[in-house]
Amino acid sequence: MHVLLFLMGAAVASDVYDRVEHGYADSSGVKIHYASLGQGPLVVMLHGFPDFWYSWRDQMDALSSDFQTVAIDLTLPLGSVQATVTWAGSPVAGATVTLSGGPQSISVSGTTDASGVVTFVNVPSGPGYTVTATSSGQSAWQAATVSAGTTVDVPIALPTGSIAVTVTWNTWPVSGATVTLTGGPIGVDVTGTTSSSGTVSFTSVPAGSGYTVTATKNGITGSQAAVVSGGGTTAVAIALSTSGVTTGTLSVTVKRGSSNQSGATVVLSGGPLGITVTRTTNGSGVATFTSIPAGSGYTIKAWKCSVSNPKSVTNSSVTVNAGSNSLTVTFSTNTCPLP
Repeated sequence: MHVLLFLMGAAVASDVYDRVEHGYADSSGVKIHYASLGQGPLVVMLHGFPDFWYSWRDQMDALSSDFQTVAIDLTLPLGSVQATVTWAGSPVAGATVTLSGGPQSISVSGTTDASGVVTFVNVPSGPGYTVTATSSGQSAWQAATVSAGTTVDVPIALPTGSIAVTVTWNTWPVSGATVTLTGGPIGVDVTGTTSSSGTVSFTSVPAGSGYTVTATKNGITGSQAAVVSGGGTTAVAIALSTSGVTTGTLSVTVKRGSSNQSGATVVLSGGPLGITVTRTTNGSGVATFTSIPAGSGYTIKAWKCSVSNPKSVTNSSVTVNAGSNSLTVTFSTNTCPLP
C-alpha cells in the first residue's frame, strides 16, 4: 500500500493534496520538486523558510479554476518511508502504521498489505520521525530519518512473549504429553512435548489474548486459556482429567542384602501417563504409591546414599494393576543418587 503524505487536517488541504500533480524540474543539474494544480495562465508560488509547497494549499485551491498554479519546493526535498510489520517473523496484514514527527511535525497513517508493507511517499527529508505499528491492541515503533530521493526501510517487529506450560495428573508431572498452542492475534498453531518434569515452553509468541493451550496424553486431555504479555513469560498449569482412569496401589519394599532400608528415596516414573512420583521408605523399608494409573512401562529407582555399597537399584519393567500391588527391590549398584 502507498500513502500520499497528508500534513494537516483541513478539508481543503486534503482535497488539494489529492488533486495536485507532482513533478521535478532540472535547473542546471539541481532537481527541484513542484506541485501543480489547475489550467490557464501560470501562477508560480514561492514559499518562505521553513515552509514548502504545501503552504500554498489554500491559494492553489482558490485559483486553480482559472489558473495553472505551481508551488515550488525550495527548502525541503522529499523521500519515502517503507515500513514492514512482522509478528514472530511473519508479515502482519491490516496493521495500522502511523508516520509522525520530522521537520514539519507531520502525522499520517496507512494500513499494511498482505506482505506486511505500507509505503509513505513525498515525505519531507530530515530526522526525527517515528514509525508506529499497531495490530490487535499491540504496538511497536522505530525511529527513522528520511533522505531526499531515497526510500528508507523501517522494519517493525510487534511484541512477543513466552508461554511456560506444566502438565500434571493428580498433581504429578506428566512427561511425553503433547501440548498444542492455538489462537491469539494471528491464529498460531504450534505443538510441543513435555519433558520429564512435565514442562514445555513456547517462545516468540505474539503478545495478546485469545490463546488456548491443550495437553493430551494417551487420550486424557486438559486445556487452559492464556494471555501473552510482550517481553514476559506466561505460566500455564494444565491438570489432565482423572475421570475414567483406572488406578492401583503399589507398595515397594527396598532391601540392602536381607535388611529392609528405611529412609530410602524411591521414584516411580513412566506408565501410560508418563508420571513421576517420589516417596521415602518408612521404618519398615516400604514406600507406598496410591492412585497410580494402571498399566505397564513403569520404572522404579531406589537409593540410599548414607549406606556403603551397594546403595541403589533400578527396575525398568514394572506393571501396576488395578487394586493392590507389591514389589521388592534390592540394592545392586553403587551410583547414588540415581539420575
